[in-house]
Amino acid sequence: MTYYELIELYKNGKLDSKQKKQVEEDIERQDAISEYLFEQDELSVFSGLQDSEAEGDTISTETERESERFSKMIHAAIRKTFIKMGVIVGVTVLAVVCFIIFASPQIVDKFYYDPSEIVGSENDSETNRLSLDLAVYSELFLPGTYRQNVNVIGNGNGKYDIAIVQNTSVTDTFTDVAGTVNKGRIILYDANLLTRPTGNAFVPADDVVNDHMIGDVGAFGSWENALKELQELHDDDFYIAYVTLSHVMDYSNFTVWAEKNNIDVDWCAICQKNKFYDAKNDETEYLSLSNIGFIYRGSCGQLFYNTEKYPLLSQYDTGMMTGEEEKWVVSEDNMKRHVVSMLRFMADETEFCKMIEMDESADDFHSLADNVEEYGLNIYGFAVVAQKDAILGISNLDEVAYIYTRIMR
Repeated sequence: MTYYELIELYKNGKLDSKQKKQVEEDIERQDAISEYLFEQDELSVFSGLQDSEAEGDTISTETERESERFSKMIHAAIRKTFIKMGVIVGVTVLAVVCFIIFASPQIVDKFYYDPSEIVGSENDSETNRLSLDLAVYSELFLPGTYRQNVNVIGNGNGKYDIAIVQNTSVTDTFTDVAGTVNKGRIILYDANLLTRPTGNAFVPADDVVNDHMIGDVGAFGSWENALKELQELHDDDFYIAYVTLSHVMDYSNFTVWAEKNNIDVDWCAICQKNKFYDAKNDETEYLSLSNIGFIYRGSCGQLFYNTEKYPLLSQYDTGMMTGEEEKWVVSEDNMKRHVVSMLRFMADETEFCKMIEMDESADDFHSLADNVEEYGLNIYGFAVVAQKDAILGISNLDEVAYIYTRIMR
């Protein structure tokens, strides 16, 4: 009788007590063997069975031979199960690891500001998102600190290494600033690079431009104290000078005045026309903003972007539109289009504005853009990069009300 037949009789309750006891002992033994194999993970534990058979060991009874066959079958089944489980676990772990390494970082990138996004290209040249954002931001808010070239390396999971490159310098000193953008948060290793001028760098008189936040005291204090500070400037150093005009000039009149006085203007500060102006009620005709302006004349490189949505967004493109290359004065219409495009663009770049913690909202930018479109460019101050003698010469002009300076590094 085979062991299979014996098992069938056991299951059907047709064995005598002795045979039944023998089978139960065999089952108990096989349970112990199985448990041992799972605990020790030693699939070769029965490898000696075949060796002992090959050596001619004699199994005394048919029952013992069947028991050995049964043990080998259990061993093979467990071995197959372990192999199958190992393959499944291995493939699963590999898939998870590959997802974490390759797919997950790119998925996380989609949820945060991506400074490496290509926003425009031509031939082999490209412009990434942070380069364009920084070009517009620095032109609007950072006179004398224009930046338009940012190298970006993506590390996945919303983290990027960046290097802000300085392309031009009046002092022949070039300083590139490194940093990171990590999940929509920017950290620069020179935090002063994006610092905007002090709020009272320009000090328009209340009867010229209404600004309740500044008052009538400039960053150098009184006008007398400001003149004293100018007298103490070093002859050989270069300074960024913030010049406040005694009255507001429109763009056309300002260009004529600047050329007449041979002033190499770098940047202009603009104000809003007061829609509710009423001279009879002593309303102020203009309202100032937080030192917002545009590059009047400067060395800027080419950028690539959506020219249909933002015409003449780049200062380079704006400058190339002028027909007066000898004086290099941009026409009023082109400069107005340029400024409006910058303001509309900044209103749309909500992620960038949030990242650098700007106080202005999209509504503020749109409101000023509407005002410029309706009333043109009204200039109440400007910035020049110059040395002491040139700055003192500007201070003597009748149209100049105040000058504040910072040294250029």
